[in-house]
Amino acid sequence: MASHTDGRAVLVVEDEPLLRLDIAQAFEDAGFTVLEAATVDEALEALGRGIDVDLIFTDIETPGRHNGLDLVEIARAHWPDVPVLVTSGKHRPETPRIAWFFPKPYDATKIVTQARSLAD
Repeated sequence: MASHTDGRAVLVVEDEPLLRLDIAQAFEDAGFTVLEAATVDEALEALGRGIDVDLIFTDIETPGRHNGLDLVEIARAHWPDVPVLVTSGKHRPETPRIAWFFPKPYDATKIVTQARSLAD
């Protein structure tokens, strides 16, 4: 965890441990507090317990009952002020459904820059 945070928190949802570690580190280096989940189901449990996040970064394809596109819809319904940034190496979602999409392999700097803009 970074030694300094500016109060912004991000929930990272990625089932690949190395990818999750890499993007989590990029967010931490940018001053975000990072919460991690390996699946959308795990993320929904955490959100249901009332964790406070400023944005969500999720992969589309994760194991479990729900995927990243489900998370976008659920977040819009329950946490409409929390932006959801989406990534995938396999899917290219429709633009109206997803506002912020980053194809894999992605540039973590671009994601963090967009996250800063949305969280400010």
